[in-house]
Amino acid sequence: MVLNVSSPRVPKVPEVRATSVSSSSPDRIVARMNRSFSSSSTCGPLLLFLVACSSVPGLPAGSSLSPREIEYQRQLELSQQSLYEIEDRTELLIRLDQNLAHWNRGNVEQLGSEDRELVHNLEEVLQRTVYFNFRSVLSILETGEPHQQCTAAAAIGFARLQEPADTQERARFLEQWPQLYPRAIPVLIRLLGAEQPYVVQNSLLGLWKLADPNTPVQPILPLLNREEEDIRANAALALSTILTPETGEPAISALINALYDPMPKVRVHAVTAVGAIKHPSAAGRLAQLLDDHYMLVQANAAQALGKLGAVENCQYLLGRLDTLMRDTPNGKFRKRTDLDQRREFVASHLIASLEQLSGKQYGDDLEKWREWWLEESPR
Repeated sequence: MVLNVSSPRVPKVPEVRATSVSSSSPDRIVARMNRSFSSSSTCGPLLLFLVACSSVPGLPAGSSLSPREIEYQRQLELSQQSLYEIEDRTELLIRLDQNLAHWNRGNVEQLGSEDRELVHNLEEVLQRTVYFNFRSVLSILETGEPHQQCTAAAAIGFARLQEPADTQERARFLEQWPQLYPRAIPVLIRLLGAEQPYVVQNSLLGLWKLADPNTPVQPILPLLNREEEDIRANAALALSTILTPETGEPAISALINALYDPMPKVRVHAVTAVGAIKHPSAAGRLAQLLDDHYMLVQANAAQALGKLGAVENCQYLLGRLDTLMRDTPNGKFRKRTDLDQRREFVASHLIASLEQLSGKQYGDDLEKWREWWLEESPR
């Protein structure tokens, strides 16, 4: 199974009710997913469409957990390991392939609330399946045939368990459930040099999902210049969850170059990675991307400018917001709710970054934003 990044879309995410996996076994959840989708999953090529606006695969260790994530920890402790252990290697690969296909489709398609609950539950099933079969998945990743390594590379990205924020609770949790995923990172890095592009693509996706800031960056940077656009996109995607302001300096030059990539899916993920680094040298190019022909690039650029933390970037955000919301025939301003979905999506990100940088809550009132900027703009 080949997972590779294709053009993201403006997300339409319905409200998801809190739920847990406790009421259903892994087989029941997969069966419900089979009923939800008309066609069953089989081993074969699969395109992964990733929405890149503030898309983070998991929380870093020490982040505060939501009530739903706390419930996840509790259910992990109560889970029956035998439900997830699969001794037969072929059966394990088929199960992972099917679950990854369902998970991918659930993230791509415009789903209703109930279906999205199933997708979230399936992600938890994937986490537990990979965790309780970690040695087998790692062995396949190390010694399997290329098509097997392809599936294992994507699956092993789910091996990282969410840790409690409290120090004592985290220590207790890790004593019972030690993190195994660091052993997979050197193997994924090695597979970045594989001859088969699809193995490289999924290895990058595994690194993206693991989101470990200790991942070596240097082997990933040259992939931003590969001929295959999906490899370039996945390299930028992986860097978007690996890099931090403390570790991003060696990558900033390569990422700024990636902001000029002709393929929008590469620009989308490169913008997100630049935002993670928060490097001021990227501000000029990010400002240009506010006028990109691709709406997700615009939205990500707005978000990244907010993360840079420089108040002077408000001039770029205000300029783009003015263009989006002005009625050109009579010079009046629209309300944000009067915009079509795609423009409203971009406007929401522009306003969020303005509020982040200014500390003000003027919403879509452009006149107030202009008055504030006239008083506060650097002279």
